[in-house]
Amino acid sequence: MPHSDAYDLFAVNMVVSMLGVVFWQNSAHPGKIPSNADTAIKVATSTGTVVGQITFGILADIVGRKKMYGMELILIIFATLAQSLSAHSPACSIVGVIVFWRALMGIGIGGDYPLSSIITSEFATTRWRGAMMGSVFAMQGIGQCAAAMVSLIVTEAYKSTLEQAKTVDKCTGACGLAVDKMWRIVIGFGAVPGCIALYYRRTIPETPRYTFDVDRDVIQAGSDVKAFKAGMPRGHVNEITRARAKHSDALQLEVPTASWTDFFQWVSKWKNGGVLLGTAGSWFLLDVAYYGLGLNNSIILQQIGYAKGDDIYSITRLWET
Repeated sequence: MPHSDAYDLFAVNMVVSMLGVVFWQNSAHPGKIPSNADTAIKVATSTGTVVGQITFGILADIVGRKKMYGMELILIIFATLAQSLSAHSPACSIVGVIVFWRALMGIGIGGDYPLSSIITSEFATTRWRGAMMGSVFAMQGIGQCAAAMVSLIVTEAYKSTLEQAKTVDKCTGACGLAVDKMWRIVIGFGAVPGCIALYYRRTIPETPRYTFDVDRDVIQAGSDVKAFKAGMPRGHVNEITRARAKHSDALQLEVPTASWTDFFQWVSKWKNGGVLLGTAGSWFLLDVAYYGLGLNNSIILQQIGYAKGDDIYSITRLWET
């Protein structure tokens, strides 16, 4: 569900401006979040995604796609709701609390990337596999747009309250309370799509390709394929026949464990390494621009003169962004 992931990732682009208004009224620059705090909050999620991709990717290969699919979504929902309920305390600043929850949420988002892609590819036919994989990650644009739209709606809903403060350093009382509600609503709304999708993720059947290629359960995999073609969630087989077949075929279906030597030999061939380099390289360059711009839209628009002004309605930089 990359559109929900993108929402959770890029909603912070608008939220950091609100955090500055709420928690930095008594700083050297009233109402503006410090750059180090801004960077820490934005980078925390991306750091967590690296850990999540590796961890959930390995676990999905060991215990199965079905068992892990949904676990990462539960983590995302929990961390998102906890983040929206965060507060400052003498023991820990608001930055530390949000960084912790966003890093945890990033682990869940990172796990969603490989699981969503592999389940889509293993259920898809070879004819439509590329198109379906592309559509999965194209949903990120929808998620980013949704984050901006929710922020826009929330800002418009509290417009009358915000306009009571002429400048950002005057945003206290009712104005400060309104902004505090706004950032929590924007963050918390990211859990809504996840809650809707959770049931379907926990009830999704195991992919036949995993059952056959990894679990080596030929009987169950064949039955599952027939069931899916008939519109049923899972095939039903005789458990005794299945156990005997799995035991007798174990030696024939045993695949040697791949080594680093095998990997380097495969990559050293240009027909393999060239495709891998082109795919990974282009994806990397896309992500540098996509995440770099997506997480800093409000800053970029302010620097080019679009989002400017000292009034609270403009300083939040939600309407302009």
